[in-house]
Amino acid sequence: MREVFDIKFRNPLGATLTLESARKPFTLRRASLCSFIELGPISFMGEGGIKDTLNWIMGRSKPEDYHIALRLSKHPEITAEEQIRHNMLRSFSYAYDFADFFVLDFGREEMGAVQELDYIRAITDPILDARLGYEEFKPVILKITPRLGERELDQILDYCLMNGIDAVESADIQQIGKINAFSSSRLPIIGCITAADQVSVDAMLNAGASLVDIDAPHIFRAQLKHLLKSL
Repeated sequence: MREVFDIKFRNPLGATLTLESARKPFTLRRASLCSFIELGPISFMGEGGIKDTLNWIMGRSKPEDYHIALRLSKHPEITAEEQIRHNMLRSFSYAYDFADFFVLDFGREEMGAVQELDYIRAITDPILDARLGYEEFKPVILKITPRLGERELDQILDYCLMNGIDAVESADIQQIGKINAFSSSRLPIIGCITAADQVSVDAMLNAGASLVDIDAPHIFRAQLKHLLKSL
């Protein structure tokens, strides 16, 4: 058991699922060995699309210590900043009562040049402001691209530390080490891997990650059990 951004996780492993795969009982059963699932990416699908899937998941046998994160992202065909901000804020608001925490995804390759701090602030600030209006606090995590330069990374980490971002997610081991050093271990980190093996998990944890999200659609239940026994 470990506590990260005020949430208790029974183990450090999570699994990324798409909305479609999350509705398959065998996929959800397999992922439930982890302590959380990261559901997405979600760009605005409408109130029903998100809530229907979450209602379906919540209707299954869900352990008390099993958490659901929503990964919000821009739609690859939408380029207008105002529309992206509007869509992600609406998705955040619609799903607030269902998710345990949120991941704002600025790490996808197709996002190209929109990694700059001004853009990230324009999307993230309204979400952080909206969170203040809810009675229950839900953590917000920033997923960043491994392609950030040192100056850009430092600026984003400063923003996170000064504005209430609860954690950072990264798929790059070297970047995770830099985040850990820059924040003096004050900023929790979720490491993201695509290979569900002990070496990859250990490398992320040793670099400073508090949790490890496995983004591997074909991982087997036996693999997860083996990983958990080794931790």
